Amino acid sequence: MAKVYEKGQEQEGKSIVTEAQAIAYDLWSAKSPEAKQARAKQLLAERAQRTPGQQLAELDLRLGVGQGATKERQRLASLMQGAK
Repeated sequence: MAKVYEKGQEQEGKSIVTEAQAIAYDLWSAKSPEAKQARAKQLLAERAQRTPGQQLAELDLRLGVGQGATKERQRLASLMQGAK
């Protein structure tokens, strides 16, 4: 049976599960289509509340600083420039 991890769980004093890993597990573990759809709506609502700067920070947390989501990072950067 697969071991279920909680966000921030520690092993030998080091966090072994990041928030992004916990979210990915939540999405993966949702069994029914209704549960997946409810979780997707929740994530979309959370995303809508973040500013472009906060979303960039979230991408850095999930993917690593400057790693991946190149077009999304460019889009968020242009939104931040337009807001100044």
